[in-house]
Amino acid sequence: MAPVPQGPLSFKLRLQGLWRGQKAAKGYSPVLLPAHGRTPPLPQELIDIIVDSVASFPLASSHSSSIQAKSTPSGASTPLPSIQTLKTLSMTSPIFLNRCRLHLFRKLRVVLKLGRRSRSKLNSTLQGADTNTYLLQTLCLFQKNTSLASCVKEVEVEFDFGKVAAPSHRWGVAWFGDADIEAVKQGQSLLSRLFAMLRRLERLKLVHVSLGPSVDWTNGINQELREALCGMIVMRSEGSLKSLTVVGFRRLPVEEVLAPLKVLEHLEIPGSTSLHVPDGPMDMPWKLKSLSAGSGFDGLHPLNRIGSYNNLRQLSLVIGTVDDHVVAWTIIGAASQTLVALKLDYSPRSDNLVRDCSSEVQTPRPTVLRSCIPNLRFFSINISGQGESARLGYPASVPPAIPALLSTILDPLDLPSLEAFSAVTQYQLSFENYLLLDFNSTSTTATGGRGLFDNREAGWHRLTDILSDRLPSLRAVRVVVDPEIRDPPGDVDFDDVIGDLQDALMEKVAEETEGALGKVGTMVELFDVGRQMKGSRFSEMAEEYWA
Repeated sequence: MAPVPQGPLSFKLRLQGLWRGQKAAKGYSPVLLPAHGRTPPLPQELIDIIVDSVASFPLASSHSSSIQAKSTPSGASTPLPSIQTLKTLSMTSPIFLNRCRLHLFRKLRVVLKLGRRSRSKLNSTLQGADTNTYLLQTLCLFQKNTSLASCVKEVEVEFDFGKVAAPSHRWGVAWFGDADIEAVKQGQSLLSRLFAMLRRLERLKLVHVSLGPSVDWTNGINQELREALCGMIVMRSEGSLKSLTVVGFRRLPVEEVLAPLKVLEHLEIPGSTSLHVPDGPMDMPWKLKSLSAGSGFDGLHPLNRIGSYNNLRQLSLVIGTVDDHVVAWTIIGAASQTLVALKLDYSPRSDNLVRDCSSEVQTPRPTVLRSCIPNLRFFSINISGQGESARLGYPASVPPAIPALLSTILDPLDLPSLEAFSAVTQYQLSFENYLLLDFNSTSTTATGGRGLFDNREAGWHRLTDILSDRLPSLRAVRVVVDPEIRDPPGDVDFDDVIGDLQDALMEKVAEETEGALGKVGTMVELFDVGRQMKGSRFSEMAEEYWA
């Protein structure tokens, strides 16, 4: 039987039902209907619900272009078909216009595609002129209707922020023409004017893209652009900016740029960004929920940041020195009651980092955490152990300092809620030691160089005992040892055989990992030793903790 077509009355009843459900959930006051028989306009709240539903209709992924102005209020990208529908909807009636604009102009994205052009200068990938065209069009649009600029709440800019006349750009003329350099200068001027129109941002991502080094915030950016940036961030968004990512800037002034942000919840400063911190403590009003920081983050020491980490749930840190290690664990201590997901990446910028950090953990200092982290559910430790591998004299190629660091970090901690633990180690294996391996043996001893694992200090045994006996909620473990063959003799055609050698080595190290931690595999639901790194069940599970 064909479905019965719905008339205006049934549609009205459906909308009223939807409206009653929304007002009950959000506490809206009742809407009184007039006594006359004409149907009144829909309440504005219901109109907003309709527009929001159109904006979030997931038909396709968002479209990438040099400049975008689209995102839902929740922060997720608006699908391209929804953008077209929103444009049409905004023109059907004035009652839809303002809400549609909030979606259509919520996110602004500017990308300068930068790369070396060929020596013939015929195929430049520096598309500054194209980017400037989009910038100029957007600027003119906002100048004609200033209310559109107020709709922008998320800004992502990937551009060359450095002074074009600075030494870091002198190399550029050899690869790019004068017109390309001028395009960057014009783009920076347009950005300055655009930034001056934006206010009450909620999310901001600034990425300095250049074939040169990172740019100094104080001395490497021209004054007009720097003042426009500070005005947009501090003067007009200090009470609204919740998420900030800054990439490729040196000596970012904490007191001038970061400290005034009153509601900052998410901060990302990778290793290419460094902080400039004045002497003495500062009152930081942040209530961070997530922090991701690269090496050299001593400016974030909790002793100088009052109350900054009491609400921290997600923490990702890159540790390059022992000092970084101490600061990292001090931050963990300050956030111990709220942390849910923790990732530590030991990437050495000094010799013997793994062994020195292991000694630091064992030393009873107040800066090193020795307490309970009651809500931690995911813990990941990555170790780059290349500097402490077999070439330093170990008969086996996985030095004992690596499992020793893992076990000494875990041993003093009380982690009653930990559900997933990941440890990934990269190390180097000399070609000479590769030839000494016995691929018919899964031994984890160093006797005669037969195995890869050096267990003379019983580090793997300690790690096994901790993972199997000390973590009552643990249900997923990933321990991956990732070797790299180095230093082949000159008479070996290494390029032709490296693929087969690495495959055989990865299989052997997976077997030895499984043998060393065999007890753990019987105690958890998911045990991964690296045979399926990409798209593994463990990787899918890990994403849930960082959502």
